[in-house]
Amino acid sequence: MGGDLPSGLVISGRYRVDKIIGRGGMGAVYAVRHVNTGELCALKMLLPALAANPAAVERFRTEARAPVAIGSEHVVRVIDADVSPELGDAPYIVMELLKGRDLGSELKNRGALPA
Repeated sequence: MGGDLPSGLVISGRYRVDKIIGRGGMGAVYAVRHVNTGELCALKMLLPALAANPAAVERFRTEARAPVAIGSEHVVRVIDADVSPELGDAPYIVMELLKGRDLGSELKNRGALPA
């Protein structure tokens, strides 16, 4: 599976892709809408090329479990985690979609923040 996911693609029968939010070395994050509830969420997927790497998959699964284990209102809420044929059987995590600016942009605009 190469390139960005197309807008409108439905993943696991539940999440309709809206647009890409960002990408990194291990995966990509998309804004998705739950087809039954209409909730706007963030879906992070592991790159299909890494889905065959057991160590990468385990790191990704640990990333999905960590916010649940922390259980704080200051940590993103994980809604779902699964694998999907629409993603080339790559694992994904669905999280609440946070509003605001990312830390990198904020630091660039404001400079260093006080502790």
